[in-house]
Amino acid sequence: MTDPAPVDRPARGQPRRPTGIRIRRALFITLASGTVFAISIVELQRSELSTTLAELAAIVALLAFGATVYGLLRTILVLIESAGERRRKAREVTERRHGDRVQKPD
Repeated sequence: MTDPAPVDRPARGQPRRPTGIRIRRALFITLASGTVFAISIVELQRSELSTTLAELAAIVALLAFGATVYGLLRTILVLIESAGERRRKAREVTERRHGDRVQKPD
C-alpha cells in the first residue's frame, strides 16, 4: 500500500498553486462595492448635486460596478475551486482505499 501524499504536495506530484482570495473576502468585496454602487446611483438620480459632484458620483458608481462584477466573478471562481478541491480529496481517499488509479512509478 502506498503512503498518503504529503499535505503540501498533491498525489499526482505537481505542487499546488497558491489559491486566490477566500470566499469571505470575495463576498465582502461584492457586498461593499454593491452598496457603494447603489448609494452613488441614488445620489445621481436625485439630481441635487452640482456638475462636478455628479461627475464624481458617476465615476465612483462606475468603479464600484466594476468592483462588484469582479467580486461576483471571484466568488464564482472560489466556489468552483473549492468543489474541485473536494473532488480531488475524495479521489485521493478512494485511491488509497482501493488502489484503482494509482500511478505506476516511472
